[in-house]
Amino acid sequence: MLRRLFAWLFGRTPKPGRRIGVLIVHGIGTREVGYSEAFRKKLKRHLKRKYHLRTPHTISFEEVFWAGATKSLQSEYQLNNIVYHPQLEQNHIRRFVIESLADAAAFQNIPYGLKNGGETMYERIKRSIAVSIGNLYARVGPDAPLLVIAHSFGGWMMSCYIDDLRRQAADKRKRGQPLTQKEAFESFDTLGGVVTIGCNIPAFVFCMDPGSVDPVDLPGRQLARLERTPDKNGERRCWLNFYSPWDPLGYPLRTINKAYDDTVQDICLKIRPTWPLDFTTPHLGYWTHKAVIQETSALIHDLYEFSDVLHLETGHAISNDEDQAPPQADAAVA
Repeated sequence: MLRRLFAWLFGRTPKPGRRIGVLIVHGIGTREVGYSEAFRKKLKRHLKRKYHLRTPHTISFEEVFWAGATKSLQSEYQLNNIVYHPQLEQNHIRRFVIESLADAAAFQNIPYGLKNGGETMYERIKRSIAVSIGNLYARVGPDAPLLVIAHSFGGWMMSCYIDDLRRQAADKRKRGQPLTQKEAFESFDTLGGVVTIGCNIPAFVFCMDPGSVDPVDLPGRQLARLERTPDKNGERRCWLNFYSPWDPLGYPLRTINKAYDDTVQDICLKIRPTWPLDFTTPHLGYWTHKAVIQETSALIHDLYEFSDVLHLETGHAISNDEDQAPPQADAAVA
């Protein structure tokens, strides 16, 4: 009884060397730094109350703000003057749609302009993501399991980004060049889970060959063990995808193909519009929904409690053909 009371008041004693890194990525239409503050507070509160886990001793959050890379582009093309024409009826729906389309268009691999050296907007967005991952690495270190939480278009963006980084890492390994601990972390070798909310990946892959579309591979190559506590339906998936039937930008993912069906747990939420043409409430309502907070917290807890990460010495890298058999006891982080 006293131990439980102490844990409730002060949190559990952190495991030596154990930390969890949580990367939060916004979607279309987000315009301000700190967009995830309320969401993080809810997660922290639930983690403390249910699992007696406190931050920052055990869990470190880092938000990605990639919209800063697109703001200047949208300003230069003068969206306010060109799109918001005085003869067009202006309302929040038009603004949301236009800004959403602008973000999606900016992500395409098109040169931004000669004055920027032909740099693509995708490269600028990638740099924003890389900075946030670097910040997270500096706090949690190379042996921390990583969780990615992505809203809306951020799900497709991170799917592309993780795939790109892992391809680059694989090419480097093939050339016999070892990855540093930081490079392995930044290549998502310790990725243990993904949470997508209002995800629209199906909107970007519908014209592709279903067999050529692969989900993010879980767990990462550096995770030697990862177990999930079954939920009320007996599911143990490490990719949770939340969607609402009233959200036109959020979709189930398991129907994409068998690979997604084997990887993702789709969770339908009844986030209803407040009026007939309101689709922003369902699309933004995930951030505060009780089920999202509870299930995400459970995944964070399992990453903390039931995962082992292979410790890599500086300069060492797991080869491309090395299997992921559980290591000896002295090679795993407790």
